Amino acid sequence: MPRIGFKKVYAPGEFGQATLPGLFALLKAGLAEAGFTVLTDTATDFEAIPIGVAAGTADDETPHWALHLDTQGSNPSLYARVVHGASQTEQVALTNNVWLIDSYAVFNLPYEFTIWFAADGREGWWWLHGAIVDPTSPSGLAYRVGVAATKSRRYTTDRYSGLCARYGLRDVWGSFYVPYSVNPGGIRSPQSMPTWSPLGAGTTVGRRHPGSPLPRMAVPVFPSPGGWLTALVMGELDHVLVMTDGYANLDEVVPGWIGFVGSDWDQPYAVPAPASFALK
Repeated sequence: MPRIGFKKVYAPGEFGQATLPGLFALLKAGLAEAGFTVLTDTATDFEAIPIGVAAGTADDETPHWALHLDTQGSNPSLYARVVHGASQTEQVALTNNVWLIDSYAVFNLPYEFTIWFAADGREGWWWLHGAIVDPTSPSGLAYRVGVAATKSRRYTTDRYSGLCARYGLRDVWGSFYVPYSVNPGGIRSPQSMPTWSPLGAGTTVGRRHPGSPLPRMAVPVFPSPGGWLTALVMGELDHVLVMTDGYANLDEVVPGWIGFVGSDWDQPYAVPAPASFALK
C-alpha cells in the first residue's frame, strides 16, 4: 500500500467551525488510502490498525489509532486517540485522547493556515502538522498544531511485556501519550510523559551558538517515563526526529524524511514523508 500525504491551505479567516468536519473527512480518507484497516467509520469516530493486523489484536507492539470529532458546544474539536484493546468501544479497552485541532486554532489571526498530513498503513504511522504564516518569525512560519502517531523502539534484550504500550502520540510540545502504562501499584491506565533528545528536553529548541560546528543535525527522541510508572526502558520514537535550527522548512533531512521549522520557540522536527503531497 502507498505512503500518502496531502497539503491543505486555508485562506486567512477560512478555517473554523464550518471547515473542521471537512478536515476530519480528509484525515479519514487519507488513513484509508494509506492502507490502514478501518475498524470504525462514522460521522464522529474513526478507528484503524495497520494493514495485515488481525481484527481484535491487542498487544504492546501493535499500533491502534482513532479519531474523534466533538461537535458539542461552541468550539468543535478534533481529537486523536491511541487505543489498547480490540476496539475503542470495548469496555476493557484503554484509550488516551490528545487534542489535535479545534475551530479556534487560528481564531482571529489574519494569516494563511496550512495543514500537512502523511500516513503509511504498512508501517503503521501517521502525522498531522499545521502552521500559519507569521511575519515575526525568522522562518516566516509558526506552529499551531502537530501530532505524530509513532511506535517506541523496543531494545533486543527487553523481553518484558505488560508494562507499557510501545506506541503513542507525540505532540510538537514534546509530550508522548500512550494508551496505558503500569504504575508502582500495578494499575494500568492511560499516561503521558515528557520526552528528551541529545539536544535537550522535549520542548528545548535546538539553537546553535555563533560559529557552531553543528548547524544541521537531526537526532532521536526518547520518551521519559519518570518514577510514577513501573520501571521500564523506552526506546527512541521510530518516526520522529528533532533538529537543530539550521534547516529550512520542508528540507529533506534524511532520505524519505522532511523537516518542519516554525518560530523561535517551536522545536524543529522531522518526520517520514511521501515523495509528494496531494493538494486538497
